Amino acid sequence: MFLGTPTPEFLQTTTEAIARFIQWIAELIRRRNWFMLLVLTGVALAALGGFFRDQINERFLAEAAQGAVWASFWTGVVLIFIGALVVAVVTMPRPGQEPEDDSPERKAIKGLRPFSRDDAEIFTRLQRTSSLRECCETVTSQSYKFGILMGESGCGKTSFLQAGLWPKLSLPDSSHGAVYVRFSDQEPLETIRQAVADQLEVPVEWLTGTAVEPSHGAAFVHVLTQARQAADQPIVLLFDQFEQVFVHNPRKDDRAPFVQAMTAWYKTSALDTVKVLVSIRADLLHELYELQEALGYSLGPQDLFKLERFTPEEASRILGVIAETERLDFDPRFVQELAERELAHRESGTISPVDLQILAWMIERQQGDDVRAFNRMAFQKFGGVEGLLSRFLDRTLDARALPQQREAAVKTLLALTDLERQVRSGVLTVAELQDMLKATAKPDDVAEAVAWLSRGDVRLITPQDKAGQTAYELAHERLIPALMRLADRELTAADKANQLLERRVNEWLGNQQQARYLLTLRELMLIRRQRPYLRLGSKRKQKEALIRLSQRRMYVGVTAISVGLVFFGWIGFTPSGQIQQVRWELSQQVGRVSLSSEITSSVAVALIKDNQYRQGLNVIDDYIDNRPAKADTLTTIATTAVRLADPELLRQALTLAQTIDLPESKSRALRELALAYRDLDDRTTATALLEASLQAARQITEPWSQSTALSDIARASVELDSSAAMEILEEALQVTQQLTEPFDQSTALRAIAGAYVELDSSAAIEILEEALQVTQQITESFDQSNALSNIITTVRRMGDEDIARTLLEQLQSIAQQVRASSILRDIATFHAFHGDWFTALRILRTCLESDRLSAFAEILTYHAEQERPQLIEGPVVLGVAATVEPSGAVQLQVTLQSPDRDCDRHADWWEVLSEKGELIDRYLIDGPHEFEKPFTTSKTLTRFDLDQTILVRAHFSDDIDGVEVYGSDRYSTQAMKGKVNDPESFTSIRLSEKFARQVETREINPRIA
Repeated sequence: MFLGTPTPEFLQTTTEAIARFIQWIAELIRRRNWFMLLVLTGVALAALGGFFRDQINERFLAEAAQGAVWASFWTGVVLIFIGALVVAVVTMPRPGQEPEDDSPERKAIKGLRPFSRDDAEIFTRLQRTSSLRECCETVTSQSYKFGILMGESGCGKTSFLQAGLWPKLSLPDSSHGAVYVRFSDQEPLETIRQAVADQLEVPVEWLTGTAVEPSHGAAFVHVLTQARQAADQPIVLLFDQFEQVFVHNPRKDDRAPFVQAMTAWYKTSALDTVKVLVSIRADLLHELYELQEALGYSLGPQDLFKLERFTPEEASRILGVIAETERLDFDPRFVQELAERELAHRESGTISPVDLQILAWMIERQQGDDVRAFNRMAFQKFGGVEGLLSRFLDRTLDARALPQQREAAVKTLLALTDLERQVRSGVLTVAELQDMLKATAKPDDVAEAVAWLSRGDVRLITPQDKAGQTAYELAHERLIPALMRLADRELTAADKANQLLERRVNEWLGNQQQARYLLTLRELMLIRRQRPYLRLGSKRKQKEALIRLSQRRMYVGVTAISVGLVFFGWIGFTPSGQIQQVRWELSQQVGRVSLSSEITSSVAVALIKDNQYRQGLNVIDDYIDNRPAKADTLTTIATTAVRLADPELLRQALTLAQTIDLPESKSRALRELALAYRDLDDRTTATALLEASLQAARQITEPWSQSTALSDIARASVELDSSAAMEILEEALQVTQQLTEPFDQSTALRAIAGAYVELDSSAAIEILEEALQVTQQITESFDQSNALSNIITTVRRMGDEDIARTLLEQLQSIAQQVRASSILRDIATFHAFHGDWFTALRILRTCLESDRLSAFAEILTYHAEQERPQLIEGPVVLGVAATVEPSGAVQLQVTLQSPDRDCDRHADWWEVLSEKGELIDRYLIDGPHEFEKPFTTSKTLTRFDLDQTILVRAHFSDDIDGVEVYGSDRYSTQAMKGKVNDPESFTSIRLSEKFARQVETREINPRIA
């Protein structure tokens, strides 16, 4: 039964945790991180020594030797920690070796970070003087109001604004003031308002005001009016990283408030002295068309500023300034040559400011004055630009703390590189990268690596537009040699895969491509894992054919193993697999084990409800010899056929009923089948079967049985509106009066009275009075023949399922002590009723075979009812559709199936409950619907919490037929559970029979259909 086996989630979590730990240790060994390895060894030994000390003392050490042994052991542990300390002292960087970038003497080197406002003085020396002067003159001119600063990623737009234009406009003699605004994922208008308040030193509340109209445009105009008043001079708003407005507000509706506000500013003539300069990436310049269209403004040539990359001469002068500021040796002739031959782009001949900063950043961080210089000797010592880039790449990737993070970043960079031709492999989207690396990296790891590599402080890859999608390419081809060295050092598995593939393809070709020279599974897995890094070369077609044929040969074996593992996991760890175990157990054991008719009957019914008609009917025909039991079983099958609206199943049950040779059993079976045909609207067949049932009943020789049969037929006649009903009742009454046993006579009279209620209430009262008189003559009381079963039934009907489970756990403990198999069986079926198949199967392991099979049949029945709720007794909720209206109200459409009989017995409402059973709302149904035909009603609920989990269940106007209860039982044990904001979440569940019964009499004034 696969009971007690660890869950798949536990196995997966444990395996991944152990694998990560082993990978971490392997990474420490590969990187020769002796400090961490020594600490790990010391901690492991200390933990093991403390944990196993008592066991070692008891089994291996004499008492006299224990002290000396453990003293030596702990001394060794201490020495290991001292060794770790020594390694840390030797390998730690020297103090002052890496001063902070923002210290006064290091302001010229920023790496990948922008220059700030405090760097204005040094920024004026970095070849942006003419661009800064031109931009400043334009934005302060009287005719200027709106312009754009554009440039590719990494050209220094943020530095230009923060360290150039902003400080220049903030000088005391400047005719204009400036407010610098950097956009991010925050709401744009709030970002502007906060920047104005901070930089002009005014309260945010003063900017917001109290008498401002609620529109975004009016509020923004008020902010700028107040800002202009506070500055007491014209203002230039410097909007940096403006592309963030579109990135974090991708939908036009999301950007509408901001566009509305900008339009209001532009069209307000009183705000002509408030000007805007927008900084945006060149590849996203088209996004501004929406804003320009709303403003009704076309850019002139003087309103668009393009920040260009540096020429080699400008780059050489910038490096000279950096060298002077940082006190580095500088050879102008060599640096000019370096800029032209090594740093300049192959096509444009220009150099990105980011490239210069990376170069300066890495040189400054070299150890030793002989390599911390811009001269030929220094560059030769650390391997030229490629050597610097290798060190830069290593230093950047060191930020990837976890091994899988670093590995994903490296593999992403290599996927963007054609290692054979040493060029960029192209512009690839995240999805394309994930597909390329699916054999060696998880999709989430690749997506995270792409986001990290494209960050502003990393910039190893750059985003590009590809058919409307964001794609990425390697930032610079100068990185490729460094990447190749990194691949040779870190991806040794790729080298092994290439060597193996080269050798094996030669063997395969040299032996006429025989199948026995195909790759083994282990070889194939190694090559597939390194597929992105294979160098196929001139034998590309042959290598691809070898891999393809090897995969084809392995598929059969791998598929067989996979199917076996999937089957084992399915059969052992899924509800459907556990139910299949029940099916197999029933198929194998029924007929082999001596079972009672009752258990065999339950097995047959369960098989039929599980859509195994032929097997179930064969069980009835072959293994139920007891004719009353066979009649009972066919009665249940008739009810099932009605619920499934399956006349063919009813016809097969009728064929079996006609073979019963005991009159009372045959009469009862035919009567119930007649009622079933009535429910399927075949009244002709129903009337014929009722007449056949009456003929069989008249052949009964035992008075009590004949009386009971006749009274039941009479009641059926009433339901069929038969004119013979009164005659049959009178005949039954005459037979009953011949009974001599008081108990039998009383029982028969009560049954006849129940039938008379439909025809003649006064006669029914007289018969009930006669039944009471006969009852008083009974000398032996009916005792507790089913006491044990009733206890379980009572517990199972408790409304609070948690309390019921607690009581059943106690009862289970007692039952296991006394080996009460039938009690354990009932407890198991309780858990199965609530969908806990695993617990049910575990409890049944200790039951007798007959009780197990009985429980299996009931479990299979519950499963069938879960799959097809229309099999459940009483009114059933088949579906719930929820629609949230614009007002926030919720419209529920509820589809019901109900055993409606007449105006007094039908589904009279459905209601909405919380998970705790609190009544939320109720919908009244004012009349019956056609029996067992699903029907749909709808109701609108107001003031409803959309995130709340709700239950929808149905109520019957009278006691539900077929359910044995103490008193009223009008609620179904079935409901639909889900959330209205997720209509797909509604699923069928089972409830305890007493769940939330207290709400039955509560008034809620619902709207009647």
